[in-house]
Amino acid sequence: MSEAVEDALQRNDSEAINEILQLQLIAVDEIFDDGFSPLMNAALHGSCEICEVLIQAGARADQRGKMGATPLLIASQSGHADVVDLLLASGATADAARDNGTTPLIVASQFGHVRCVESLLDAGADPNHADASGYTSLMRACSTGHVECVDLLCTFLAEVDAMSNDGFTAIRIACAADHPDCLRALLRAGCPADLSSQWRREDGSIGEAAPLEVACAAGHLECVHLLLEAGVSRASMIKAIHWSKQTHQAACALAIKQVLQDGGNAARGKRLLESSSADPMLTD
Repeated sequence: MSEAVEDALQRNDSEAINEILQLQLIAVDEIFDDGFSPLMNAALHGSCEICEVLIQAGARADQRGKMGATPLLIASQSGHADVVDLLLASGATADAARDNGTTPLIVASQFGHVRCVESLLDAGADPNHADASGYTSLMRACSTGHVECVDLLCTFLAEVDAMSNDGFTAIRIACAADHPDCLRALLRAGCPADLSSQWRREDGSIGEAAPLEVACAAGHLECVHLLLEAGVSRASMIKAIHWSKQTHQAACALAIKQVLQDGGNAARGKRLLESSSADPMLTD
């Protein structure tokens, strides 16, 4: 990038950019050594005024730079909602993806930029678009614990049962990462508490795991309670106890055994677990 452009961006000086363009010191869509155009760099800095000057001068809102990134994707990843709105209003394609299939909505969801997510969805971004690895915006939001993004995506009918190329689902990701708020949001949106995901065994064969097994294996007790209260099968509970023992998560095993002992009443089982009357023999 030229020093003059970089200096103008740092100072958020739209008049300086306009003068640089008028003097033809740069081409409006020139790709600099950093792989980005002036508009991409302005989007990265969050300078709405400079973006507007560049667009009025003919900068393409959908130009692709390094690794296929567009100005909209850069602004979405950086959380610059005003720039996102400007680019969308200027004709930027909401679902324009990088070389790896990542869209503006996926990165905005992953980084928890709620206003960007809202603008992109309102502009028609596909909540179910998956990147090259099969990961959707909902999965990325669950991986980083951004429950407001999860709620928004579910409102726009994101598929709660979508599965990535390596067999992961949003609910599995939420349980593995210990994000109970995201788990709660998924269950509220109708995600089955027993939705299976896949994992590869050491011998290369494919196994299945319910969310309860994942939560128990990781020792994420609040997620365990939420799944039990949502209603899971007896088979899932038995398998989850096995995983709890394998990973030495006694509290998770005890929570399940209390529910089994109480005939499936998860709420009462939780109260029993929290009380001093919980039977210590259930941990055997």
